[in-house]
Amino acid sequence: MLGKILTYENRLLQRDRTAWIVGVLFVALMVYAAVNGKQEQEHRQSVAAETITTYQTRVAEARGEAEALEATMRDEGRSLDTFDWGPRHPYNVGSSMGHPVTLPPTPLAVFAIGQSDVYPAAYKVSAASSVALGQTDQLENPFKLLVGHFDLAFVILFLYPLLILALTFALTATEKETGTLRLLLAQPVRLSTLVWAKVLSRGVLIVGAALVLTVLAFVVTGAAFEGGWGRFGLWLVITLLYGAFWFGLALLVNAFGRSAATNAIILAVCWLAFVVILPSLINVVASTLYPVPSRMAFITAMRAETTVVEQQSSESLAKFFEDHPEIAPVSDDDANFAMLRVVRDERIAEQLAPVMARFARQQERQQRFMRALGYLSPTLITHRMLLDAAGTGPARHAAFLDQIDAFQAVWQEHFVPKYFANVAFRPADYDAMPRFEYREEMPGEVLGRLVFPLLILVLATVLVGGYGLRRYGQYPVAG
Repeated sequence: MLGKILTYENRLLQRDRTAWIVGVLFVALMVYAAVNGKQEQEHRQSVAAETITTYQTRVAEARGEAEALEATMRDEGRSLDTFDWGPRHPYNVGSSMGHPVTLPPTPLAVFAIGQSDVYPAAYKVSAASSVALGQTDQLENPFKLLVGHFDLAFVILFLYPLLILALTFALTATEKETGTLRLLLAQPVRLSTLVWAKVLSRGVLIVGAALVLTVLAFVVTGAAFEGGWGRFGLWLVITLLYGAFWFGLALLVNAFGRSAATNAIILAVCWLAFVVILPSLINVVASTLYPVPSRMAFITAMRAETTVVEQQSSESLAKFFEDHPEIAPVSDDDANFAMLRVVRDERIAEQLAPVMARFARQQERQQRFMRALGYLSPTLITHRMLLDAAGTGPARHAAFLDQIDAFQAVWQEHFVPKYFANVAFRPADYDAMPRFEYREEMPGEVLGRLVFPLLILVLATVLVGGYGLRRYGQYPVAG
């Protein structure tokens, strides 16, 4: 009997203008989101690739210049231990040139731009200053950050539920209002079977379309050929569960036997509450309870500390030599300049450490608070999981920053002794420079972060949908 009713419901949906409009609109939105996400990813990749290419070109040119200088010095009989500012100066290579590092995008980054648009395309690792001190010149377009990007994650989070509700706000209300429902139930058909058929037919249409279109986007954008099938599987599961929740909510609202218009209003209010109001309210409360120092305050403090330290440059360098008696001061101005820059940035980092610690502490408190209250909204849960699955969320970027910190320690350990030893940077030294290699997080780490949110979303779906089915046992068939 269920099969016959499903066939009947599918025929009705094929003749329903609303279903066609919803289907065509959904396809158009998914296609546009996939194209937009692909373009944004290609733009960020091109910026990162250009940064790395420019650095590699500069290194190759500097190495060639160093070889040419040494050849000239040999011809002139000069000592190769002497050097001026340029490609043979260790500070010029280790600090002025530095080493740019970039976070490679995952194949699924075309689906969710996430927070990648607020992060620098590349970080510069320098032997003289920390990464945090070196990124104060990064500027972002405020309007761009406010509006965000139209990607597949946006469609899934905001528009996908609306399309589901557009086809489910009147599961049985219209038949009840027209008296058709009593005629249907006069046949050997149970109300629960009829409801299941209506939900399944619409679920196949919307959720099925979402999954199929996502698979097509994964293939057409080329992401399927770059790997990432584990992340893609998680994305499909999250999309399926998120759609199931909204179907369960629509089932519950319909089970009370109200009119179609009333159901539409209630479901619209639910969408507004879960998708817009709750996330905004949680964000405002988190920002109020745990305010994070502004970026401008950090920049202002850094500039002030820089001015103070530069005014006390000689005292700072003298104190540094007192703290490090193993390093002997030299009379060479270039060497003293390199040492002074290292000491200056070290002092600035020490003075700004409390500000940076407070920023990190408040940010962590904000994130913990939002994670805890985020379980009140299925949209917030799903948003967090989609970004994790796509690799554009804060967790992967935080791991990337940890790797940068570790690499910078290696970079400083390699170059700073050369500053203080006042030795020339030879052509062979260019080949021995440390290279940054990003270590991708293991699939188990991603899955470990998603297990609990997935269980919460499953539990919410079961509770809402299960209560809706139970409530349909008391459904007032008569108007």
